[in-house]
Amino acid sequence: MKRLITAAAILCMMEAYAMADKASFVNDTVGATPKGWTATMTGPGQSKWTVEEDSTAPSKSKVVKQSGRAAYPLLLKNGTSVTDGFVEVQFKAVSGTEDRAAALAKVRKGDADVAVEMQGKTLVAHYTQTDQVQAAITQGMLRAFVDGANVEASGRPPVFDFRAERVEDSSLQVIQFVTPGLLGWAVAMSAAFGAAATLQGWRQSKLLRRLQLSPVSTNTLVGARVSVTVGVALTQMAIFLGLGVAAFGLRLTGAWPVR
Repeated sequence: MKRLITAAAILCMMEAYAMADKASFVNDTVGATPKGWTATMTGPGQSKWTVEEDSTAPSKSKVVKQSGRAAYPLLLKNGTSVTDGFVEVQFKAVSGTEDRAAALAKVRKGDADVAVEMQGKTLVAHYTQTDQVQAAITQGMLRAFVDGANVEASGRPPVFDFRAERVEDSSLQVIQFVTPGLLGWAVAMSAAFGAAATLQGWRQSKLLRRLQLSPVSTNTLVGARVSVTVGVALTQMAIFLGLGVAAFGLRLTGAWPVR
């Protein structure tokens, strides 16, 4: 899914934990990039990471501010390698400079599935009705995200849970469902191009008229051609089933599902 991220100036109040260590910017110079960190980005634009004073931060001290204009600004801690761990970051959005109208235009053109906007405590998803299936999927995912966030914020365990189970036997594999459809398609193709198309070609090339002059009747010729096509189709089916059983675990016991 394409994602449209609208962000420009972000005031990051970082409390990053790695190997039980807490990052601090108290000794860093205001207006400069924090020591021991690499400021970079991906995508267009230019990022700008600086240390700033912020009394509203949890630490009541210095924080790192991203005030540049970049698609994906990054701040990487040098010499850090985390395995089976986590990094926790606190941040506060100050302002955004991405054009809202341009974001909505991308959704209308089909360049993005949804444009997400935060209005206070309301998550607004702007979508297009031209693709109702994708719109329904997007709205369902965002509703699930909001519901999960509300449950987490309440501090109470969820009352209900959800589990999806298929009605088919769990022993059935994908090949069990694919094989009947492929065999039906092969039979239809053999009938259309193996027998009918061949006879039509004989008719257009006048070969069928010449064959009528032979001592063999027309019904015999047509029946022979159809028999050859059926024989080829049966041979192909045997090869297909043999390969499915040997290589893909196809099981021929029981009844195949009909779709």
